[in-house]
Order: sequence, then C-alpha cells, then structure tokens
Amino acid sequence: MDFGRYLEPGRVLHLFCRFPHGIEKHKLLVLADNDEECLFFVVNSEINPFIEQRQHLRDQQIFLSSPDHDFLSHDSWLACHEAFPMARAEVLHQICENPDGCLREVIGDELKRKIIETVRRSLTLTSLDIQLIATSLSD
Repeated sequence: MDFGRYLEPGRVLHLFCRFPHGIEKHKLLVLADNDEECLFFVVNSEINPFIEQRQHLRDQQIFLSSPDHDFLSHDSWLACHEAFPMARAEVLHQICENPDGCLREVIGDELKRKIIETVRRSLTLTSLDIQLIATSLSD
C-alpha cells in the first residue's frame, strides 16, 4: 500500500515525537510541508507560559475549537512559531505500523489560510521554511 499518498500538506497525524529537549511522546501534528524532511506544527492543549508572555510568539498560536475539528477531543492551540521536523521515512514507518492510529483528517481551507497568514508574519521561522510551508499549504 502506498502510504505516501496520505502525506498531503494539511493532514493531521498522531505520531510519536522525539522533541529536542529529551521529551518523547505521541502528539497530534499538522503536516505543513512533505519533503524528505517533513515539517509539522504541533497541536497543544494549552499555550506554554513562556510563549504566553512573549507577544511575538503568542501571535503565532492559532486557536482550534474542538466542535470545528473532528480530530480534537477538546479545544486546543496550533503552535506555528516552530516547525517540528521529522524524516519522511520515519513518518511513513509509523503510518505503516499503525495507520488507523496515526491518520486523521485533512484540515480545511480556512485553517490552511490562517496558518499561511500566521507563518508569513513569523519572526521565528526561517525564510525558507516560510516559503515552503506557504507554498505547500496553498496547493
């Protein structure tokens, strides 16, 4: 089965993540770019106090209402201040191992537009990542 077809920008996935500070856990992620190194935005239950206190970071959090998104069990936030990278091969491996557990819906056009608008104003993402993400979510 070709699981690569599920890696369309805007796809929500539930994947095991190894974050830079030694934190390892399953998280809901929104695929922002699907090159050999995929870029994701992380879905969080709340905004971290560090981010809340810094307006330029706070402005890059998008509120997600659970009634508007079937993949959520409660209101959440999409953290667009940082693109979390994961090797495409690792993403595909996790999908192959547990497709029903990993694959969620594709976000709608309205949320894609909000992400693109937020990313274009980013002070924390690289100009290359901004271009890649805006292009991927526009297609």
